[in-house]
Amino acid sequence: MIKLILFPLFLSTSFFSQVDIQVTSLGKNLYKLDISGVSSVASIGSDGVLLSDTGFERAGQSLQSALKQLGGNDIKYIINTHWHADHCGGNKVLAKEKDVVIIAHQNVKKTRSEDQLLTVFWQEEHKALPDYALPNLTFSKKLTLFFNDEQIEIIHLPNGHTDGDAVVYFKNTNVLHMGDLLFSDGFPAIDFEHGGNAKQWAENLQTIIDMVPPDTKLIAGHGRDYNIEDLKKYKKMLLSTERIVEKALNQGWSLSEMIENDILKDWDSWTEAHHSCEQWIEILYHSLTYK
Repeated sequence: MIKLILFPLFLSTSFFSQVDIQVTSLGKNLYKLDISGVSSVASIGSDGVLLSDTGFERAGQSLQSALKQLGGNDIKYIINTHWHADHCGGNKVLAKEKDVVIIAHQNVKKTRSEDQLLTVFWQEEHKALPDYALPNLTFSKKLTLFFNDEQIEIIHLPNGHTDGDAVVYFKNTNVLHMGDLLFSDGFPAIDFEHGGNAKQWAENLQTIIDMVPPDTKLIAGHGRDYNIEDLKKYKKMLLSTERIVEKALNQGWSLSEMIENDILKDWDSWTEAHHSCEQWIEILYHSLTYK
């Protein structure tokens, strides 16, 4: 386990004073790096380093140091599971002076090539990435690599958390890095301003359940590792809470009425990790009504 220095949180790019990086072995050549609550996965071996998600920009140097301590001096590939700054901001540090191939879904490159202003729920502004930090290898549905004796499948699952989500399946080791399609043990964030949708998210989780073996280790974007049974419960939470909010919406309830009547009170056990019931009601409401 490695401890370093810099910060936590979700979309925001604001300043944080510390980074805490914890490293866990996932099998031969494969490591999980928990960067103050943001999960990255690294393949480190004779072919070099492949890194799935790079954390915030301000964590970049600490992440680079952690990789070097694991014997990873030569980053060949970076994969971004989606466009948010806590998962691709580190590109600006790790790809700056290297001939790195940055892989992401084509919508990630499109989004990060322009300034982004989130105004409905998150109230955040994100500047476009510089050209060298943008994905330079994009795909629409699936891309397969063979690296460090591992078959690595990068698979697009549309319009769940965002419109550019990808999961990264390390097939030989049977590890799936889910990015922000999994916020373990809590209500997640839906970037409805970039195509996110709870119903489609649940369908994407079913695709994963049907796709991988039942003993697959699932690495969340935020939180503890899951197994398939955990993921089934997570999918149930998404669908059940979305239906409650949708039913209230169809009955003509306003957002404030939903919150005042505490319509998700039966799901209060999911509030400890990420968002409150009130926040989740608002996120679901906007994901159902945002045009």
